[in-house]
Amino acid sequence: MVNQPMLLLFSLFLLTLSFQNGLQKLNSKIKIPLILKLIIFMIFVGFLTEFFAIWNNVNLTPEEIMETNQLYSASPLTDIILGWGYYIPLAIAWFYLLRKYDYKIKDVFITMGIFGIFFEGKGAVLLSLNPVMWLYAFLVHGSYLTIAYIITKQEFPTNKKQFGKIKKYSYGFLYSLLTFIPFVIWENVIKALI
Repeated sequence: MVNQPMLLLFSLFLLTLSFQNGLQKLNSKIKIPLILKLIIFMIFVGFLTEFFAIWNNVNLTPEEIMETNQLYSASPLTDIILGWGYYIPLAIAWFYLLRKYDYKIKDVFITMGIFGIFFEGKGAVLLSLNPVMWLYAFLVHGSYLTIAYIITKQEFPTNKKQFGKIKKYSYGFLYSLLTFIPFVIWENVIKALI
């Protein structure tokens, strides 16, 4: 895992966590609906995620990139545009969850980290049976949504439904899984236009 730009996302998560009070104060000055904020932050963090992924795969040929499921597309611009079809529905799904249920920062991170182990590389990371790759996927996928949540956290209601961790993680996992439906539609539309 030496020279892995994707791990910069985890570093950004740690920085966001460390400076959350200041970031939340800055966020409170932005006067737009919370759902739009979460979408905008997810687009930004998603852009960084895809940028790091492109950087991570810069030495691969387009064929190797697509063969190993490293990116949505071998074209950097197309990869970023396709990424919007994942990050925007993810923000919308989690907006509902974060408004209604009592998710802590660690709950979002753990849920998305586990989700990443299962679905990174279309399941290739999970099937690798490699704990180092699982940790890598966990840290990267745990980071991106959690960064956006940390910044907007203060605006979500405080008296939310409490429930156990297994149910909480299951809901988060299921809602994240449902975002594949709009992603597949988005992917087919974009690929038809390109």
